Amino acid sequence: EAQAQAERKRGRNVRAQKKNAPLEPNPFGDSFTSADGLVVYEVTNFVINDAGQLAAVGNVTVGGVADTFTALVTPTQASCRILHLELGPLELDILGLVITIPDPIIIDITAYPGAGNLLGNLLCAIAGLLDPGGPLEDILEELVGLLRRLLNLFG
Repeated sequence: EAQAQAERKRGRNVRAQKKNAPLEPNPFGDSFTSADGLVVYEVTNFVINDAGQLAAVGNVTVGGVADTFTALVTPTQASCRILHLELGPLELDILGLVITIPDPIIIDITAYPGAGNLLGNLLCAIAGLLDPGGPLEDILEELVGLLRRLLNLFG
């Protein structure tokens, strides 16, 4: 413990023995404990710093050594899933040039709306147009009905 406190005074980060231990929320309060019990975070307050940003203030205990922390709280923006594409292994033959990609490829495209995100705003606005219950559903149903009536007249 004395060595961990000395490392902290030198400005070094004291880490738990088990790296990347997942944190499990405590349902009885605002504290989180790592699965191995070595790291405990407890949020005690939220404050607005001098730059006008929201920050969480609290206590952290690592391997029995306690300290305080302040961390910026960054809100997450809603996102719109534009495309999820999974391609299996590929082999392309382009005029005798053979390109082989043996492993599957997964492509995810996500748009984030918000101030200054012109393309994200545009794609999120049109992403759900054809979804069930979307704004174009009634128009498409009317067009399908009109086409059926025309087919019945001429067919």
